[in-house]
Amino acid sequence: MFAARVWGLDLGRSAVKGVLLAPSADGVEILAAHVEPLEGPPPDPSQDPTRDGRIWKALHRFQQKHELHKLPVCVAIPAQNTLMRDLTVARVGGRKLDQMVRFEASNEIPFVLDEVVWDYALFDEEPADPVRKGLLPAGKRNVIQTYLRVFTQLEMGHVDLITTAPLALLNFVRLEMGHEGRALALDVGAENTNILAVHKGAFWIRNMLTGGNRITAMLEEEFDLDFAAAQRAKENIGRSKYAKQILAAVRPAVHDLVRDLKTNLTYLDRTSETESYESAFLMGGGARLPGVAEQLARTLRLEMEDLAELRNMTVSPEADVSFVRANIGLLAVAIGAGLSGLGRDVTGVTFVPKGEVRAARISRSRGLVFVAGLLLWAVMLTLWGFALESRRATATVLTDYRRLSMITKSQQREMDDALDLAEYGEPLQKLMDAGAGRRQMLQLLNDTVSVFAAASRSRAYKFRLVTFTCSDVLRAQAAPVEIRTDDDDELPEGDLPPVEPTVDEDAFPWVRGAIKGRIEIRRGGNPGDAYDQFKKGLLGPLTEKPSMVKVSGLAAFTKDSFTVTTTDADWSELAHKGDLIRALPNGRFALIDDVVSATELVLAEPYGERFVGPFIISGAQAHVDPEDLTFTIRFEVQREAALNVEEIAEPQG
Repeated sequence: MFAARVWGLDLGRSAVKGVLLAPSADGVEILAAHVEPLEGPPPDPSQDPTRDGRIWKALHRFQQKHELHKLPVCVAIPAQNTLMRDLTVARVGGRKLDQMVRFEASNEIPFVLDEVVWDYALFDEEPADPVRKGLLPAGKRNVIQTYLRVFTQLEMGHVDLITTAPLALLNFVRLEMGHEGRALALDVGAENTNILAVHKGAFWIRNMLTGGNRITAMLEEEFDLDFAAAQRAKENIGRSKYAKQILAAVRPAVHDLVRDLKTNLTYLDRTSETESYESAFLMGGGARLPGVAEQLARTLRLEMEDLAELRNMTVSPEADVSFVRANIGLLAVAIGAGLSGLGRDVTGVTFVPKGEVRAARISRSRGLVFVAGLLLWAVMLTLWGFALESRRATATVLTDYRRLSMITKSQQREMDDALDLAEYGEPLQKLMDAGAGRRQMLQLLNDTVSVFAAASRSRAYKFRLVTFTCSDVLRAQAAPVEIRTDDDDELPEGDLPPVEPTVDEDAFPWVRGAIKGRIEIRRGGNPGDAYDQFKKGLLGPLTEKPSMVKVSGLAAFTKDSFTVTTTDADWSELAHKGDLIRALPNGRFALIDDVVSATELVLAEPYGERFVGPFIISGAQAHVDPEDLTFTIRFEVQREAALNVEEIAEPQG
């Protein structure tokens, strides 16, 4: 089932581009478009793009302007985050095909398959060909999880799809060009240049780690400018009084870019069996540089077409029509990502596990389903009350209950009045209060078990879970939940023992617990490295689990300073001395020494870098006994709030 409206995002290295799409009578309509530039100088081009904090700051600004959390989102990530391999398999049936593709993936992908997220796309079949060809895209699992984790921290709408920029560009080209003819698309970005060749039902992709930032760097060096000034000079060459000098300075960089494109196209022509192109498109921010299109046309002997108009899409009057038309080449990848959410995905490739997509779609309606279940429960209690009053009334209500759509207005009013009775409302509220804490403790238990299982995959070390203790502070009179394992048994995932719902209304809503275990040294392990393995393999992943997070939001870290500040979180009640705070997505955990106010805290050591962006605070604290390698992890998280029965039962309209 595809969305009625969807955001397509292109997380580029110079800007975050976004387009809001919806199906229309004419095909696809653009409802809104926006480009949010990245601020500040770029990091090393070889660095993982997920570590570029400029992207997350720009995405946060984008979110504030367009409320991405209300709609599904499809994201295109830079090609340097992924790898693409050619795929050739024999023509076989569906089940055997999956097995053969997995075998080819294990040979082609230079990583353990469990460490990557991969998918495949096959070209249209040629009846006379005994084999089928296609492409095998893959990305490191931890990189994809970093993207998903930051999207969650920024409270974006659920990400239905993550694909790579060249495949998103393929969606755009297919929609605009159709399936006939040979087409070439060159997407010149800030640090990446994507080459896409399309011929009927087949396509070929190449990626170059070069782009417009090389020209910016040359201007920085030639005219002794900082990055921002060099970028402005590059973008405004046509209006500058020093245009001749700037063009002379960038000409070698443009020549190198065109030469690299020529080399890659020569290789692509040999592998794609495509000797000539009927149309060629130049897009991306780097395509706007003076002289690039002309030199490409001369070198490649191709006329580079300008994307001045959309052929098979319309722009809504509510959108900025002139902005969209002037930036079609810049928005092409974002449009292609959004097309996936509208069912116009050419390959169906996604790096988001399909199980998570299904679970997220269900979770969107989970609140309504839960409330509906509670109302149904309340109706059943009401029917029970009527049964005590009169057999006739019971028979009437039970008959009407079987046909809920035919309940009369007078009977509905009677049930609404019954829902206000303290006789039923108070016990129902207690049941809901108990349910909230039980679900949360069960999630903490299951997360703990999964982290222990993952950490124990090491050949040198095993982390054995001995006891898991968890208590709900709201139930001050109740005994804590404690689950103990035998020495030779792992703790199974499952339900928690019952908890008596005795509520202390004056207590602050916390769930606290302790995890006890021990480190076992296997063959090849070193006791001296056990603590480091404990921090890296067990404590780190555990504190990153959403169920272990006490507070999240946006914070400002100052380089070489002890002070951290926030504008959208309250630290006075939720953060304590000894907690750990971490800048996302890849910052280190820092120890909190003191909470000064609701918006300011002090670290035990100065922070090593400047950062403004999302953060988490974990209440997990660990102690390891170096003698017998036993450990205790104590944790504290805010208790989930239960629904209010009075609000649920309040008559509507």
